[in-house]
Amino acid sequence: MPGMMQLWDDTSLSFNKIKKILTSASNGELVGTEKTDGFKIYLGYSDGVPKAARSKGDMSKGGMNWQALADREFKGGDEVRKAYLDSFRAYSKALNSLEERDLAAIFGENHDIYYNAEIQGPAAGTMINYTMLRYKVQQRVR
Repeated sequence: MPGMMQLWDDTSLSFNKIKKILTSASNGELVGTEKTDGFKIYLGYSDGVPKAARSKGDMSKGGMNWQALADREFKGGDEVRKAYLDSFRAYSKALNSLEERDLAAIFGENHDIYYNAEIQGPAAGTMINYTMLRYKVQQRVR
């Protein structure tokens, strides 16, 4: 099965070892990371313009052009906003190299097809450091 291996998948671990790992984890004593997905975005094309959507609601409204995406509020702040805009700029540049018949073949005759994509890279980190995450959560609670 693809994905991250779980403790119970390792048959060489004894009950006491699993208990020690889980106790250490619950006490915040483990240093570990986990790979996550990137930033979700739907990519489309309509009215002669590359489009982006963050939800099915965005798609039903015809998607967002670059300016509409730029005007959107990003809860992750300026770094997340920059990751989306830089990625969308690269996507737009790629679409500009295609002919209309190719765009119709990719996005449908009515240009109503959107593709689910993930933005990954230095600005869209995909690793979570759990000890730092716990520290940040504790700081917000105080």
